[in-house]
Order: sequence, then C-alpha cells, then structure tokens
Amino acid sequence: KYELYLILDLHAAPGGQSDEPISDYNPDYPSLWESEINKEITVKLWRKLAERYADKEWIGGYDLINEPKWELGDDNAPLRELYIEITNAIREVDTNHIVFIEGNWFATEFTGLTTPWDDNLVYSFHKYWNSNDIGAIQYLLSIRNQTNRPLWLGETGENSNSWFLDCIELMRDNNIGWAWWPHKKIDNISGPLSADLTPQYQQLLDYWNGQASKPSVDFANAALLLQAEKLRFENCKFQPDVIDAMFRQPNDDSSIPFKEHKVPGRIFAVDYDLGKRGSAYNDKEYQNTNSDGARVWNNGWSYRNDGVDIEECSDQITNGFNVGWIESAEYLNFTVDIESSGVYDLLIRYAANNSQGQILVAVDNQAVANLTPVISTGGWQNWSSMVIKDISLTEGTHTITTKFFYGGFNINYFEFIQTSVDVEDEMETPEKFGLEQNFPNPFNPSTKIKFSIPRSDNKETSTVKLVVYDILGNEISTLVNEPKLPGNYEINFDGKNLSSGVYYYKLAAGSNTEIKKMILVK
Repeated sequence: KYELYLILDLHAAPGGQSDEPISDYNPDYPSLWESEINKEITVKLWRKLAERYADKEWIGGYDLINEPKWELGDDNAPLRELYIEITNAIREVDTNHIVFIEGNWFATEFTGLTTPWDDNLVYSFHKYWNSNDIGAIQYLLSIRNQTNRPLWLGETGENSNSWFLDCIELMRDNNIGWAWWPHKKIDNISGPLSADLTPQYQQLLDYWNGQASKPSVDFANAALLLQAEKLRFENCKFQPDVIDAMFRQPNDDSSIPFKEHKVPGRIFAVDYDLGKRGSAYNDKEYQNTNSDGARVWNNGWSYRNDGVDIEECSDQITNGFNVGWIESAEYLNFTVDIESSGVYDLLIRYAANNSQGQILVAVDNQAVANLTPVISTGGWQNWSSMVIKDISLTEGTHTITTKFFYGGFNINYFEFIQTSVDVEDEMETPEKFGLEQNFPNPFNPSTKIKFSIPRSDNKETSTVKLVVYDILGNEISTLVNEPKLPGNYEINFDGKNLSSGVYYYKLAAGSNTEIKKMILVK
C-alpha cells in the first residue's frame, strides 16, 4: 500500500553468529561457527525463505547474517564460505532479489569478502559512535570502487540528532543508501517512536539483572504482553525532533518552531526551535563519537535528542522538564509571535547552585538587555524568578535568543508580561545633553548606544560626532558625524571585526562632550 520495501535480515542465526545478546547466543551450546549442523540449518532456512518470497515485489532483498562477531582468522574464510553456500541455495529458487552481506565485527570488517561471487550482491556496513567524515568511510568507498558493487548503510542511529544529520549528509554526498536503527524503543529519546516502560516489565528486567525475585510464569507472560501492547504504533510517543533532523534538516538550514509561542505569554525553555546546532541552539556536548556507545551528548536523557541537556522538573509550574547542565556560550532560539508592540517585563524561572552565571536576551540577534546575573537559589531544583524590566518588542514574528554564560544554573521557562502599549508620540526635545551606557555591556559582537541632543542657542541643529576608540586612543570607527535635530537617538555598533578588549566611545555636540567605556567579549 505505501510502497515500502522490506529487507529480511537474519538477526539471530542458529547457535548465534556472535557472543552478543542480539544473536541469542548461549555459551552452553555451540555457536554458528562451532557447529556444522547450525551452518546447515542456516543455509536451509534461507533457501526456504527465498522460496517463499521469490516473486514478492516489495521484498527488497536478503541480508544474510546480521553483525557477525567471531574470531574467524585473518581472511574471514568461514564467513565467506557460509555466505557463498547461502547465496547458492537462494539462487536455486530466487534469481531476482538482492543479497546483502555484512562484514565481521559488527558489519565493519570486509577482509576476504571483497571478491564478489554474485552479480546482484551489495556490501552492507553498520556505522555507530564514530565521526561523520570521509575518513570514516573511505575504506568502504574503496571496496565499492574495487568490486563495482553498491554500498548500503544497513544499520545506524543510537546518537544525537546532530550526529544523525551529519551522517545522512555524508551518505547523501557519497551516494550511499541508509536504514536507521531502531524504529521504536522503550523509554528512549533517540528513535522516532518511544513506548512507555511498564512497572511490570521493569520487574522482569530487575529479575533478569539479579535484583528481584523470580516472578510466576503467569506474571511474566502478562508483563510481556502488556509491554508489547505499549509498543503498538498508536500507543507510542512520536518524537518530531528526530524525524526533523533526518528528513528536513539535510535539505533546509532554517529553524522552525517546535511549538507555537505567543508573546505576551510563557515559553518553556525545552521548547526551543527545531533546527541545526548553531542555528536553533548551541550545546558544547552534542554527539557521541567515542566508539563505545556511552551516552555523552545528553546528560538529562529526556524529552528531546539534541545536545541540549534536559531533565525532569519539580517546579510548581512546569511542562515536566527543564534545561540543565548549562555551559558558557550555549544558547536557545525561539520563534515567537509578538501580538502587540510595547514594553515588556521578562520573568525568567531558574534554579542555581552558585552565583556565577549570566543570561543575555536578544531579539533578531540584537540584545535587548544587559547581561543579567544569576543569583544562587541553593540547589538545582530550588526554583526562583528573576525579572528583566522594560524590554521593547515589536509586533510580528521574531526570533528570541537566550544566551548563557558561565553555567551553574537550570532554566524552566520565560514569561513575557506586557507593561505598556507602544504609542507613537511626537519626539520630545531632551532637556540636557546625555550619553548612555551601551547595552548590552559586555557585548558580542554588537551593542546599542543611546544619546540625547538638546536645543542649543535657539539653533535647529547641532553638529554631532560619535566616535569609538581603542584603549590606546586610536580611532576605530566614526558612528555619527553630521548635523542632527534635537532629540533622542540610538546607534548600533558592530564589533565583529574587532578583538576582545576595552573600548571607549565619545559623543561631542557643540561645547558638550562625554566619554564612556565598553567591553567586547568574544
């Protein structure tokens, strides 16, 4: 109905093709490689399967043995011999379908297998917990070039969304098809679907791990059936961030809303935009390339599969989760619909174990407040509120960025509270000359400078000059050098081409001058 190809994969060969649980290996009995009977059964099994499916259009092919892992000599001769026997048996009844073969050592080692014995043969490799660069797959590309047989990434996954995206782009750029592992998991964030873990199944797990007494047969049977019911498609939780990373992001650099956000209103920190790292969010630990399957990219292991660390939240107002393990220079972007222009107070709900952290808020990449210090609340789940006052926002769709410095705190939500409506009044004439402190300060890389020009000696205009200097007094940039009417003004200064350090800005109008210091931190 949906034109999906099914590839049959012998995941547990008779006796077990490896000493891993995935092959149902039992050390009390001979493995696949230690028993000629087990090999014979495997060959006959594949012949019977091929006989059944020979004329089935939507069978994509036969993956002969999943992830063999056994010491089979330097040339993997026993593996090659068995593959040839299975292929010959299949071809007796089915000359139509593809034969996929996997290398030894979890489908990574193809020594001895690179002289193909069938015209319709594909080399299937698996890829986990390593880098997504050409060096990681060059040996496989060489096999394809030498044998004139296709490659297929038959199994991968078990990583972060960012790693998924990079892997898919690497496969696309090198013309390699792929399949993900797995479709469903129990109580996990790294698959498209997740099923709830039932207490009864947990009791079985505890028994198997030697942490609980042996249950009755009836209890075990009922527990397994209940957990299987939870694994039905309609009972699983769909995880849109995983699918977005795999299917939209390889072709689209933009960020899109994870949920609809309206201002005024409350925005939970864990509902930041969907998109690539460096666009929708930034997190320092965002993938696992350690080759051992350790969960290094997400400490909280909840809600979403990006590098952003998310944990369960105990605050009184919560959607169940908060952002934690925050490090300096990490940030979150939120696409928001601002329903009314005006002035807002921003309430930030946070918990902090120290008072080192700071938060910067920006709208469309322009800071709207100075760096705000985080005050210790005495614990990671001891929640408190800080308020940033008098933020001017303009009606429409905008991107709000919350950037974090120095860490040591958790974030639950942000709430924008409108305090006044934007009314376009005639610009009042300032009573005195004034140069305000730039904000934000420190800044990176841009900041705003506000100044006021009063009426001077009944003149309509004054010649105004605003100049930026480095710490040695060298002129860096002239921001204003022209006649201006009396009024209040705001200028943006961009320091993207400057080094971190202390700078000064000087305003001069007639006989009035004023100088202030600002700090650029990159």
